[in-house]
Amino acid sequence: KFFVAEHPVYPAKIIPKSNARKALLKIIPELTTTEGKTFYLMIGYIAAYKGIREIIEIFLTLPVNQVLIIAGLVKKNEEPYFQQLQYLKKGKSNIVLYPNYIVDEELSVMLSAVDYVVFNFSVILTSGSVALAQSYQQKIIIPNIGCMQELKGADVIKFNTPQELQQLFTDFLRPEKA
Repeated sequence: KFFVAEHPVYPAKIIPKSNARKALLKIIPELTTTEGKTFYLMIGYIAAYKGIREIIEIFLTLPVNQVLIIAGLVKKNEEPYFQQLQYLKKGKSNIVLYPNYIVDEELSVMLSAVDYVVFNFSVILTSGSVALAQSYQQKIIIPNIGCMQELKGADVIKFNTPQELQQLFTDFLRPEKA
């Protein structure tokens, strides 16, 4: 016999966005300002199965006020992949790699400062990072695969194909229709 249990909710230390953005500049000095920017976060181990390269390729086409932060340790044996990511983003100020262990205080700042948390898994059984982002009441962008199909709500944005994912980011740039 087996049982399916819902992922526990993480205790969140939500910081007001304006304070979190000021603190974000101290954590990531590469960011010179947060004014007028939309922030997207990919958090957790840096590994190929997370589809980070594909997200970077999208951000290469976006205006510099659309900022992608990729934060987390490089997973064991994924150093060549990380080097590819570094090369790909070279010279782009709107793509930030933060390949470090993220302490709780930094985690609270990052998850409170951003506008969206992006997940582009190619394979997924369960994700603690998705549950973590939801505990911070963040809008999440997720593939409509595996257990992610079960997530619902106004803050859950799903895509089925790479083209739909690209279109999401294009749609985010359009002004709201009155």
